[in-house]
Amino acid sequence: MALTTDVYKQRFNVAVSRAKDKIILVHSIKLKEISNPNCMRYRLLEFINSG
Repeated sequence: MALTTDVYKQRFNVAVSRAKDKIILVHSIKLKEISNPNCMRYRLLEFINSG
């Protein structure tokens, strides 16, 4: 299920923006395994990998 609605966007935004010093992301899926680039999981992994 792709997390693309405004509710998920808001939840991800709140979670990431409240991080003070760093974010530790534990995941078991690779970016290429998420087929929808609009999914918030895809966008978060992409953001973390680009930094």
